[in-house]
Amino acid sequence: MALIAAIVWGFFAILILLNIVQNNYPDLDLKSFLQIAIANPLLWALAFSLLLSVFISIRLNKSLDNISQSGQYFESLFDVSPVAVVTLDLENKIITANQSFERLYGYKEKDIVGQELAPLLPLMKQKATQQN
Repeated sequence: MALIAAIVWGFFAILILLNIVQNNYPDLDLKSFLQIAIANPLLWALAFSLLLSVFISIRLNKSLDNISQSGQYFESLFDVSPVAVVTLDLENKIITANQSFERLYGYKEKDIVGQELAPLLPLMKQKATQQN
């Protein structure tokens, strides 16, 4: 997506440059136009910004792929972990719980998502000691 944006930016930059040159030199032939365009610092700035945005978009896509792979790795560890795991938001409310948590404490994830963890802790201790 970022690569497409970079290409579109480059296209519009070229159109802007063409418009500037055409307005300043209406009777210009192609050879003269190219000579003026190549000598124009605006063209070089636009070309540099296009190349930079393409480079950034490629790096961004690679980073996003890495983040996606890391997220998938974390999810698989979370799902198959033999240890009961819950994730909490900044308000200590449950976001997710893995299958080990469900088995150990008897709560279904869908029933506890959005609840605070602290009030559930005494009940969880009771359930854990009853199973042992």
